[in-house]
Amino acid sequence: MTPRPAPWRAFVGPLLIAACLLSRLLVPSDTRRALQESPPSAKTCAAVANRRGPRLVAVGDVHGDFEALADVLSAAKISNASCGSWTGGNAILVQMGDVADRGRDVQKANACLRRLQRLAPETGGQVIRLVGNHELMRAEGSLRDAHPAESSAAAVAGVMQWKVDVKSGAVRASYSDGPYFFTHAGVRPALLERLPTSSIGELVSYLNDRLRDAVVECQENPVRGRYLERACRFKDDVFTAGIDRGGRGVGGTFWTDWRILEGSPAEALPDAVQIVGHSAARCRPRRGSPCEPIRFRSDLRAVVIDAGLSKAYASNRAYLEIDGSIYAKWLEADSSVWRRRDLAGPCDIASGSNK
Repeated sequence: MTPRPAPWRAFVGPLLIAACLLSRLLVPSDTRRALQESPPSAKTCAAVANRRGPRLVAVGDVHGDFEALADVLSAAKISNASCGSWTGGNAILVQMGDVADRGRDVQKANACLRRLQRLAPETGGQVIRLVGNHELMRAEGSLRDAHPAESSAAAVAGVMQWKVDVKSGAVRASYSDGPYFFTHAGVRPALLERLPTSSIGELVSYLNDRLRDAVVECQENPVRGRYLERACRFKDDVFTAGIDRGGRGVGGTFWTDWRILEGSPAEALPDAVQIVGHSAARCRPRRGSPCEPIRFRSDLRAVVIDAGLSKAYASNRAYLEIDGSIYAKWLEADSSVWRRRDLAGPCDIASGSNK
């Protein structure tokens, strides 16, 4: 006798469809239009103008494409063409997470970043490695998005090394530099309401502590067979996926899509420019096309730098540079022409005011 399906299963499909429709309504089109017409505030311009520190280069999601990562780091004068040496002087490199999955060279990409992190301090530089949702998925035991060429043994070994790096502080959940606040996917207002602080410095410490504590709890769990035992359980609000991503949480800093930040009230983090990855650009910039792989709110409250670097996406070469102002730089498809856009263009950087 064939067992009858549980009654609740009949509601799964409609609920998923409703979740998808709701996610499209979370950022109304009139809100987007209003933000497109909103220039940076004088306070934001002053914060950008008053940032002091060495040149900072930020690179988005890599997804196993070592060749693309090496190309961008070389173009940004951070490393040589093979990622064998640090050439960035006293610069700061921030990589936004999601080095894992999709592409075949996850181990090579991680080894590159780990090597540069070791070498950079010799000339006063620094490498910040952040965590993405794909690293968390692997730590929970899921290798569903691994490239077929990546062996399970290599993926499991990579997770174990990642845990060591998180525990030592070599890999973090967040980072800040002046007004710039870096997380993999961003802090949405609904999450901020549940956190104990909205101070950027305190938020960085809080998020990094939550990540380290969660990984320490599952640090010593074994590997069984070809797969990592599903030992890590990231239950804190900061790790949850919201309904817009098919989850049941509030929507944490590893799962917030760009459209959420695009329509969030500017007052949510009034003193910060959020820099995020996670939401890949799908278009390829060509001469005369409107495509720009690095997208930003016109009021400069948030910038998404997941340019779709990997072959699994758009194969775009792009990075963010902060040096006196904040610049998007990208390579035109099928050419050797690098374009640059000053994202703080409406600001008078010299005086720290908006024009």
